[in-house]
Amino acid sequence: MDAVGCVAGDWVICVGSSAAREAAGSKDFPSDLTIAGIIDHWDPGAGQTGN
Repeated sequence: MDAVGCVAGDWVICVGSSAAREAAGSKDFPSDLTIAGIIDHWDPGAGQTGN
């Protein structure tokens, strides 16, 4: 859970390193990992053909 509205179990897109600082809004912001987006719906099993 965090300030952008994610809750346990949500799928998120994260960026790290210098991109994390840019995504947080400032190159001076001390961040190593920033949530760049929250995925509203994703079926991880969709499109899999099996073995």
